Amino acid sequence: PAEHERGLTRMAAGPPRPRRGKRETGYDPHLLRERTIVAFARRYQYQAAHAHQVMRLCAGLFDATQPLHRLGPDEKFLLEAAALLHDIGQYIAYSQHHKHSLYLIRNGSLPGFNEREIQVIACVARYHRKAVPTLQHPEFAELAPEDRRVVRELAGLLRIADGLDYGHLSSVDRLQVTRQRSRARGDSLTILARAHQECVTELERARRK
Repeated sequence: PAEHERGLTRMAAGPPRPRRGKRETGYDPHLLRERTIVAFARRYQYQAAHAHQVMRLCAGLFDATQPLHRLGPDEKFLLEAAALLHDIGQYIAYSQHHKHSLYLIRNGSLPGFNEREIQVIACVARYHRKAVPTLQHPEFAELAPEDRRVVRELAGLLRIADGLDYGHLSSVDRLQVTRQRSRARGDSLTILARAHQECVTELERARRK
């Protein structure tokens, strides 16, 4: 698990850099998965700054809300992968690009990922905008019940993170999430965004998500 977390940190910092003066010894499946996602994103000319910012925000939201969704590091990695790839559908066209992202991920080559993981990543990326997950969508309906729950939880976090970088300016530096408990109205979450420049539009977009 610790090695897995270090790998996620490397990916959040940007594309992996080759090591000089050292020869790789042994097979590192986590590193393969990280490199797979970054290479796939590059193939479709992803907007690196925006994608990595959204991934960083997703990671923060995931950790802050973990007591609620109770998902683990494997699901966090799938969320971060979906965050990096959520906009690659723009390589085909901006219109309906969330659906194009779904298609590219489902039909692409992602060494190191099994079929279930690919389908979850694809669906999370697909639901970063527009419609929310519904059984009327075949790609969602064909998932196992537990995976549908995972997609709902992760897509919700991705939608908020994407809204918080609507202008692609990486304005938000960090997030603080607080939980309010109420028997009458149910629990609610408040997200405080700390930014180094004005981000009124981003906050409004995140609310709409």
